[in-house]
Amino acid sequence: MKSTPMVCALILVLPSTGLGLPADRTIIYEIHETPSDPQTAVDWTVELDLKAADSKGADDIGWEIQEIRITDEGTQAVEWCEVNPYSNGSDNLWWLSHDDSNNPTVDEFTEPPLMQGTATNVSTDLDYDFEGTLYTPPAPPQQPPYPVTSSLCYRFHIVGEQDPEADEQDEPAETDDDSGNP
Repeated sequence: MKSTPMVCALILVLPSTGLGLPADRTIIYEIHETPSDPQTAVDWTVELDLKAADSKGADDIGWEIQEIRITDEGTQAVEWCEVNPYSNGSDNLWWLSHDDSNNPTVDEFTEPPLMQGTATNVSTDLDYDFEGTLYTPPAPPQQPPYPVTSSLCYRFHIVGEQDPEADEQDEPAETDDDSGNP
């Protein structure tokens, strides 16, 4: 009797980091010349490039803020950038609870955490403080000025110039994402 060789294979499946996390995204905050008037020009744009880095439970996602880009939308549209602008003393993630972690919505990103630092470009530096707070809509019959409205407090100061661009009080800002979703 002839024996047949037997082959045994072991397939090991290891969990992958990031498995089941939502896709990367960019959240955009547009600060209008008159903050509550969508018809006025956009003075400043702040973009946050986000990467879902961790999760706790089904719908709590820790977002790594990979880069902040701040653009003065004036005649020359000058942009400054800083990599990894957010530090919270523990894991450096912006933790958010989502209704559906597979499909986060723009309105879940309306309160960015406090970020302070110096963003750079080829010719100048920009010192900045940037933070979002809970937006409280005006009393009826008034409506929020934008489909998704953030409330921002910020200070942008071009190093070497006299006066910083600042709003110490929270003001409304238009918010969307890189897909144009409000």
